[in-house]
Amino acid sequence: MERTLERSQNMKATYVFAKTLALVALIVAAGATVATWNAAHVSAFNPQPDPPAFGAIGITHEQTALISARLMVENPTTSSLDADGRHRARPVRVELMFHDSDGNVLARTEQTVEPEHSVSFALNGGELPIRADGMRVEVQPCIKVLNNPNDSGQARLVGSLEVFDNFGPDAGKTRFGEFIWF
Repeated sequence: MERTLERSQNMKATYVFAKTLALVALIVAAGATVATWNAAHVSAFNPQPDPPAFGAIGITHEQTALISARLMVENPTTSSLDADGRHRARPVRVELMFHDSDGNVLARTEQTVEPEHSVSFALNGGELPIRADGMRVEVQPCIKVLNNPNDSGQARLVGSLEVFDNFGPDAGKTRFGEFIWF
């Protein structure tokens, strides 16, 4: 009888151990499944601010900064038909500006961008006040959409920035360029 009791206790211990081992294996398998599932569903990171913006740049009195906006027609919808019944996008009103490093407006203009056309605005560094050190002036280009009557996805605004030299052998040569999508 004592032997039967001992055998019963051994079987019970083996059963508990097997059950615990099965539970641990199940937890490990579930964790691996979750880790694999999350790794397979990676989402992209868009570093662009909302709304899109240019970074600050520096120009000298011998350079010009030029910002441009182009209205690209993408997927027209039936809500915008011309006289011939064709799809068309409508013009967009924008404000093109340059700010100084303190956020003060240095220059600005409001313009209307027609579909598949561009507008631009230049800031001549020679017209800016000369800094005490006589060097570069930090400017912040900005494009603000004032009125966009188009349907979502119908037209897209593309902004660009370039800096070019005004004088010397490289006059007119682009030194820097950047694009943003709205």
